[in-house]
Amino acid sequence: MRAAIRADLRAASLPLRIADPLPRRDEVAARIGVVFLFACIAVSTGLDPLSEDVLVEGVSQGILVLGWVALWRPAERFVTETVPHFFNRRRHAEFAEIEVAFAWE
Repeated sequence: MRAAIRADLRAASLPLRIADPLPRRDEVAARIGVVFLFACIAVSTGLDPLSEDVLVEGVSQGILVLGWVALWRPAERFVTETVPHFFNRRRHAEFAEIEVAFAWE
């Protein structure tokens, strides 16, 4: 049991790409999201000079928001998993070296 706990904590102290690698599906989604965002920026920028009409400007901004929404899940993973893991790695390494004892009563 001690060895399993120690091994788990040591694994958690590794970089996230090793400790919890990004699934292929999420990696593909992030790449597609970035490409889609750039495409939306290009389309939005192309629509802006076409007209001063409020409707065209609204559609242009809507396309831009759509591009940002395509990055929702990759950004969520970054904020909720990658950043906390970065700050907790040292603590996990310290915990891995603590002596664990079990007492049965």
